[in-house]
Amino acid sequence: MLYKKKHRRCDRLNPYTYDEVTQKTDLKASYSSFGRHTVSVAAPGDLILSTLNTGSYGVMSGTSMAAPHVTGLIGLIKSYLPALTPAATRNLVLSSGDINLAMNGNSLTSKRINTASALACSNKPTFSLVSMPAMLSAGVPAKFTILSVNCDKAVGPITVTSATQNKSFTVVNTDGLATFTYTPTSSVDTLKFSSAAGSDMITLANPQITTATIPTLTQGGAVKIQLAGSGGTMPYSFSGSMPAGLTMSSTGLISGAPTASGVFSYILTIKDAKSIANSMAIRFTINPPPKVTTTALAQGKEGTAYSQTITVSGGVAPYTFSSTSSVAGLALSTSGTLAGTPTKVGVAQYVINVKDANGVLGTVTLPLTITAKAATAKPAVLSFITGLQTGQLTVSIQPSPQRSQPVRQATALRKPLQFQPLAAPVGAPQPPPVTSSRLARPAELKHCTPG
Repeated sequence: MLYKKKHRRCDRLNPYTYDEVTQKTDLKASYSSFGRHTVSVAAPGDLILSTLNTGSYGVMSGTSMAAPHVTGLIGLIKSYLPALTPAATRNLVLSSGDINLAMNGNSLTSKRINTASALACSNKPTFSLVSMPAMLSAGVPAKFTILSVNCDKAVGPITVTSATQNKSFTVVNTDGLATFTYTPTSSVDTLKFSSAAGSDMITLANPQITTATIPTLTQGGAVKIQLAGSGGTMPYSFSGSMPAGLTMSSTGLISGAPTASGVFSYILTIKDAKSIANSMAIRFTINPPPKVTTTALAQGKEGTAYSQTITVSGGVAPYTFSSTSSVAGLALSTSGTLAGTPTKVGVAQYVINVKDANGVLGTVTLPLTITAKAATAKPAVLSFITGLQTGQLTVSIQPSPQRSQPVRQATALRKPLQFQPLAAPVGAPQPPPVTSSRLARPAELKHCTPG
């Protein structure tokens, strides 16, 4: 619960005094309000014996129990020290309390009130930044309020140092709450405040989207991008339009699959927990799906090395290639080179798949022709018998480019042909070499008989 009590005289503290509830154990009550720059001081408010509207007494808890303790303390101070000004009374209430570790970071002073200490205060320096602008804008004056006291006395001067401007300012403190105004040169600055009573520091930065660029997308590809922010007070919320096919949640998660390619620019807004907003332009580059631009595969030849590089457009590199087809002796590498030595003649419908960095697939089917290798001349051996001589004649048989069957040719010899006899049976006489001045026609060879 948050108690707000507006004082007629002590109204220069934001301008309300906020009380934080402590328990008997001096710990912060679970239902109590708290805040580094919104709650001023803590006071007992848990299980307090109180009067009831029924005319009896009862135990009650809440900030409504803590507020009377602060009010009573102020009354005692005014009664015991009537000469104190309202500002001095305020300073004494805030500074005279006891440091409570449970209150550290939960209030301006991190203290719980102490009546005895307030009425006999000695050396209780207290320093805290009380208020500041929600955001900084370059060229726009920014106002700060600083508490710098020791018991009922103001402590000054106060020095303020700007990290962005690398400059120090001196602030006069006359009643314990000093006001400092400066003109920032940036929306981000770290300010340090100090005096003989203590020091405080704060970094002010407007919320901003730190995801400056969106990676290149592919039409039809799944997208999951989380926007990030900084500055201001978390948590953040995001809003703005998206390219067709994409959506953005309030937490800044961009998802979906873009349905059109092109370059698009949208204004996206980030808003922090204090509803401070900041906008920036974000550009989306969406490429068309990957497409194989190779329109034909070169003809290959059986037994001859083959290599062809597949080209691609669209999508986002790097690309990964694959194929569901099989051509004996050839293989498609993942980098897009079809290579090898084909071993089978024929025409295949070769399927080429290419996948880009965003996982979008492109497919094309191209015919691949493998022709037969050129025939190699092989010597033909004719065996024949002339008289009692048996020999061999080697004849070249070449394929004719105009005919499907090879043509067997024999020409007359200009010189006698020397025959080497075949091995004779064991025990048979070895005949002398046989010579011939011409090559017998096939018909003559057909009718040769032993003489």
